[in-house]
Amino acid sequence: MRFANLFAIGFVVCLGSIREVCQAQGLQPGIVIDSTLGRGFYMTRTSDPTQNFNAAQREYLDFDFAASAASIRRGAQHVREALGDANDSSRQALQDSVMELEALAKATEQRSIDNVKRLDETFARTNYALAQRHYLSALRAREQNAQARVGEELRRSAECLQQARQQVGLQLRDNEAAAIDRTRTLGSKLAAGIKATSDEITSEMHSIEQNLANLRDRLGGRTKENSQSIQR
Repeated sequence: MRFANLFAIGFVVCLGSIREVCQAQGLQPGIVIDSTLGRGFYMTRTSDPTQNFNAAQREYLDFDFAASAASIRRGAQHVREALGDANDSSRQALQDSVMELEALAKATEQRSIDNVKRLDETFARTNYALAQRHYLSALRAREQNAQARVGEELRRSAECLQQARQQVGLQLRDNEAAAIDRTRTLGSKLAAGIKATSDEITSEMHSIEQNLANLRDRLGGRTKENSQSIQR
């Protein structure tokens, strides 16, 4: 009984500490704790629909159209979560992605999609929108000198870019794969509290910006060029 009471008290104190961290960083409800980044806790909003998109594709190929539609809608919900604190130019792209995913789910349910390529192209545009969202968040975090946040947002942007390229059948060249690996490494380093030089951060931000522009041209449709400039 005594041990249970001590455990309960410790749990409450832990929750209170997490709440204080959230308030200090200006975070809103709907966050999760990511303790895989090395040192301490990093608080971030859930916005990764990858598992849902992969499941939707598998289910479509298995002719389970109802399950595929349900997975697409779950993915759309993850994108909606990213809208919670999106107040920059990426907000419209995310809203468009939610609408496109809902339309795709309905069409899949009605069996009016005749090729899995339609799913892949929609998922790629969504991942592009998320990559842009994380890139702009990294820019804003850098202006606030929040290096851990810069690192996490850069890492997520690179991962969304890679997923989008794969979904439209673009194989990464050696130099592109190396650039994404560098961005991920730098992102994890910053998120873990390890410092990096301004030149290192600027170089990886330019790399992400260039990759966004290249992918935008391939995707076409509703994707728009990011007009934000990088500040040293």
